[in-house]
Amino acid sequence: MMDIDLTKYKTIPGVSDNYLISETGEIINVGRKTPRSLKPAPSQRGYWVYTVIDSCGQLKRMSRHRLMMLAWRYPHGRDPYKLQVNHKNGIAGDDWLDNLEWCTAKENIRHAFDTGIRHSRYPIQVRYPETGIIVEYLNARICGEELGLSKDGVYFRCRQGENKVWPDGTQFRLKSQKPWYIPTQDEINSSVGTYGRRRGILVWFVFTNETMVFEGVTEAAKYLGVAVSTISVRADKPGHPTYPEGYQLRYVDDLTGWNICDDYYLDIEKHNPSVRFVAVLDTETNILSLSQLQHAAALTGIKKTTINMRLNSTSKNRTFGKYYIDYYSEFIKVRNVGDYVMNVL
Repeated sequence: MMDIDLTKYKTIPGVSDNYLISETGEIINVGRKTPRSLKPAPSQRGYWVYTVIDSCGQLKRMSRHRLMMLAWRYPHGRDPYKLQVNHKNGIAGDDWLDNLEWCTAKENIRHAFDTGIRHSRYPIQVRYPETGIIVEYLNARICGEELGLSKDGVYFRCRQGENKVWPDGTQFRLKSQKPWYIPTQDEINSSVGTYGRRRGILVWFVFTNETMVFEGVTEAAKYLGVAVSTISVRADKPGHPTYPEGYQLRYVDDLTGWNICDDYYLDIEKHNPSVRFVAVLDTETNILSLSQLQHAAALTGIKKTTINMRLNSTSKNRTFGKYYIDYYSEFIKVRNVGDYVMNVL
């Protein structure tokens, strides 16, 4: 006979007293000579469903999350038959009590739109098993743009399950609070094989003219402080653009050569639309500093919003006390950078 700790189970309102359910959703049938656990079945919509007998003696199929809430979070003062049970994170079948809530049908529909369930905006989690780093993205589109995948490609990886390690050294899943599956090193090696991380990586730091060689994308990623997939995507880009960190990179066996430019700051801006360098000239010391807007504000003690408004106004005045500040691309049109002592932040 099963050794049952009844303090961990409760009866379910509206269901035969022969059934008890735990906080984690496990149901046992104690009405038999030998109590046994019931196994839930997956529904087409991704929910887990039990077949039980209700308090009227009728056989019923009921979702696990609803049974859990009836037993452990009964909506006292409200009619449960007029309420639905919502998954807060929007993931069907992700049944744990703190992820569940009672709501009206209208509230449930609103939640679906707010969380993007009806607009393909499921939050995506990506884990890098070799480093343990977990990155969360608001939706599949943003995830795909960052990792060089299509939205459908991201969802395909999620559907395959987090147990699978992909050739670029990643695990995928829809957002969940459950612990990740931790693959063994043999599983990682067999999945990744010779993809990416076994191809040597060359990194050229354009401002110091220093070149470094790494055994693969994993080693390069650790040194540069970015995700493994970021290195893979950047190494595959044609033309070898200059990145905001001041380097270009390619695979060792890529013989196309580096992207030689007259001005690498302009090349960074060209290939990274969100980056725009700001030139800060200290007219007293003749030191010219190049940085992005937030660093320019910190250097000068001038509010970022003040600098931003002035640089984007129709006014030609770029003087802020002892500082002359302008976007780098505009600065070089009227001044010669070689006339100043350079300081790159």
